[in-house]
Amino acid sequence: MKRLIVFVLAFLPLITNAQVLIEDFESNNLKWNEFVDNRSSAIIKDGALCLEGKATAAMVSCYVPIDISSPFKIKAKFKDTRFAFSALVPGAVVGLGFALNYLDDDNYCAFMLGKDFVEFQRVSEGKTVGHRRGQVKTSYKDTDYEIDIIYKENRLILEINGVHIIEAYCVLEYNGFAIAVNGSAKVDQLEFYQPPID
Repeated sequence: MKRLIVFVLAFLPLITNAQVLIEDFESNNLKWNEFVDNRSSAIIKDGALCLEGKATAAMVSCYVPIDISSPFKIKAKFKDTRFAFSALVPGAVVGLGFALNYLDDDNYCAFMLGKDFVEFQRVSEGKTVGHRRGQVKTSYKDTDYEIDIIYKENRLILEINGVHIIEAYCVLEYNGFAIAVNGSAKVDQLEFYQPPID
């Protein structure tokens, strides 16, 4: 998986009940590790986290914690985004991915969006130990997206532009969070809600 996508790792400082943390990328408050090389890049520019997966995957990280024992919601707002599902990396079928329960490159769970499917995977010691696939309900013709990840009652729910896409059972143990991109994406804002709001 790490060869196919760009990861943005995150851990959150503890958020107490009924609180919201907003990352608007006007400054690098959460200490995102920016980089540029000839294969991929992740930089904060013009109030957005700009990600580009060119020929291979790369990793950028920061640490920003939430209380994973309580329900929460993550809202990601993308602008001027074009997901590449197979053109950049031979065999790549994932344009966008979100990893939670991220311990390291070999231990996490992830929502992965392909051109006509979305898959939830659990990975342990580098091996897929569980997965669930469903049809995608969006055309990806837009360039602006609002993506919600909701965690409650040991279930992760993925919504795109207000449409329920998939949900899966997952007991979170780690605060790690990642965004993965093939193609180019601008993460305009990240919002972390605890407890979740409608």
